[in-house]
Amino acid sequence: MSTRIFAEAGYDLPALLLPYDAYRPFCDRVGGVVLSDTYRQAAIAEGESLLGKTYPLLPLSDYLRFFKNGDRKGFESRFFERRRDLLTLTLAEVYEGKGRFMEEIADLLWMILEESTWVLPAHINPRPGDRAHTVPYAYEGGRNYIDLFAGATGADLAWVWYLLHDRMDEISPVLGRRILENLRDRIIVPFAEHTDEMAWMGNGSFHWINNWCPWVISNVLTVCALTVTDDALRRRVVEIALEGLDRFTATYEEDGGCDEGPSYWGAAGGALYNACLVLFDLTGGGINGFTHPLVRKMGEFFPKMYIGGGRFLNFSDASSKLGTPAKWGHDWGVLSGSPLMQSFWEYACPETGALPAVDTSLPYRYFRLLGAAPLTKGDFKASRSEYFPSLQLMVSRHSECCGEGIYLSLKGGHNAASHNHLDVGNFVVFCDGKPIFVDAGVGSYTAKTFSGLRYTIWSMNSRYHNIPTVNGVDQLPGRQFEATDPLYEADSGKLTLNLTRAYPPEAAISSFIRSAVIENGRAVIRDEITSLRDGTVTFNLLCACEPVPVVDGMLTVHGKTVRYDPTLTLSVDSPDCSEPETAGIPRAWDCEKMYRLRLTAPLRQGEACVFQIEVCP
Repeated sequence: MSTRIFAEAGYDLPALLLPYDAYRPFCDRVGGVVLSDTYRQAAIAEGESLLGKTYPLLPLSDYLRFFKNGDRKGFESRFFERRRDLLTLTLAEVYEGKGRFMEEIADLLWMILEESTWVLPAHINPRPGDRAHTVPYAYEGGRNYIDLFAGATGADLAWVWYLLHDRMDEISPVLGRRILENLRDRIIVPFAEHTDEMAWMGNGSFHWINNWCPWVISNVLTVCALTVTDDALRRRVVEIALEGLDRFTATYEEDGGCDEGPSYWGAAGGALYNACLVLFDLTGGGINGFTHPLVRKMGEFFPKMYIGGGRFLNFSDASSKLGTPAKWGHDWGVLSGSPLMQSFWEYACPETGALPAVDTSLPYRYFRLLGAAPLTKGDFKASRSEYFPSLQLMVSRHSECCGEGIYLSLKGGHNAASHNHLDVGNFVVFCDGKPIFVDAGVGSYTAKTFSGLRYTIWSMNSRYHNIPTVNGVDQLPGRQFEATDPLYEADSGKLTLNLTRAYPPEAAISSFIRSAVIENGRAVIRDEITSLRDGTVTFNLLCACEPVPVVDGMLTVHGKTVRYDPTLTLSVDSPDCSEPETAGIPRAWDCEKMYRLRLTAPLRQGEACVFQIEVCP
């Protein structure tokens, strides 16, 4: 399947696109941009806490630190702080309307406009093999590249200008004009004239699309909608945007599964939702991506990944602990006509009156969220079993009540996914909301994370996923290392995968079949391995608490019983979490250290060896 949702709709863009004067944000809502009074006091208080605050410089030495030692936090923390505080102060000013916050707003705007580039150091090199630019290159006379956070900065500034430009003029008309000039120079012109050079659009020699595509495009559309008055330029930007968004949706299958995992869903499918909002408003509802079944399925992926207790099924560079998600997902459910999405957000994110955390990365959906009606607490019944053929991913649970009984997943796929981990055949088990066998997830990003050393990070290689080491050999990166012959049985929720091709030839595997199912309230994972030579198999099992051996063939994790063949030799170790790439992983699992169980058994040439692990409530 290769669904290009906008091209297939055959929209007549010249007829649908509104001129700037006719455009209104959130045109389906009476009054457009109307912020809920629920947040008034909190927003003003947040703004007051920033009055008189001073900000450190962003020196070149901090920008270059990434290239010297891989550190991203030093520069990025201050970069993002400026933008977060800018929107916080803007909200306070819009709510209060007395001009009390304008001086701090103007100062922050000026600081951001003075930055030589809005492109992060980790993203400054857009083309493979081009290492010429490690220093921001605005001095060369042009900015021809947009990364995630240049696009987001543009959208943030566009909103500030749109909401407050009259008050800016009282300080100086130069400020507003300079914002518009920078948005045109750094965002609109590069997008209109240089997208053929941008890898995230799938252009040039790079044809791999991931969340960057809708994320950047939706923010460029925001800048266009809020600030561009030239009709021809507006049309050019929207034409390019539609083409790029279609490339993104073409990478999805009918099931809407996101290969980057649920914590990247908000920046992948959630960025498409953001783009669809802007396109809807730019055309007065004429372009409505929400009516497409794929957009609805993409939205429903997130609630289908919910385990319970604020945890989601994680894989790739995704974290399990996502907490209560922002309720813009409910709005997506309403616009797409999805009872599943609506009931999930009514269950997971009831209205509390608390001001939603500022979202500087996709501000269009954030300002829409601030005007949403309160949610009433509701019930949510999870599906007992789901299967995503595009990911070869099964999720199954004993109870439709989240956090009760056994939760089990098994994932196939391949080892060249976006934000890939070497995890073909990995399974995850929770019991009564407690993690039994887990995917560690990801810690902090550094230069190492996206380099040739990526898989030396323990959380990304197969030895620290719930996958065996066969004859001393682990999985390798590459599209050729994959699961095949998936068989999903809808009645039982059982998934069977052939993992033979997930390992290189050196593993000497003749056949490796893995299945996972919930039987009689127990999680049962069964492996049948045939080796081409005598050797050994070691099953790696990752836990977020210390396992307690009971007798041979039985141990407990979080008080839950795990049974295995007593002839397997058990050992336990803990991965090193002292490096910055993995230091935060135990904290994400509410523990001090992670534990790896290793169960080892001999393999005999040509003999089919069967191993089974059971998790019991």
